[in-house]
Amino acid sequence: LGYEVEEAVDGTEAVERIARDPSRYDLVFLDGNIPRLHGRDAAILIKDLAPELRLILARGYLEPGDQERLTTYGFSASIAKPYSISELSRVVAQQLAMAK
Repeated sequence: LGYEVEEAVDGTEAVERIARDPSRYDLVFLDGNIPRLHGRDAAILIKDLAPELRLILARGYLEPGDQERLTTYGFSASIAKPYSISELSRVVAQQLAMAK
């Protein structure tokens, strides 16, 4: 899609990278089931480091009330797995536009 993407192997690495240079990133895309540091916990730490960053969660099924909880963890959007490239493209573009 033309974006510069940096991949972290787990939530801990994602937080460490952002801590080194928060201004380097415009958007963070997290899976809810990443190793070592769950997506929710990584999101909370990332938002503490860079409150302006937009966070997208790749998720499974949502129970009633889950969407509101995602907001409290710092997620600005979520996308249900499995997702298409067109859906991912739309959500990423929307979140990047809102970041400006």
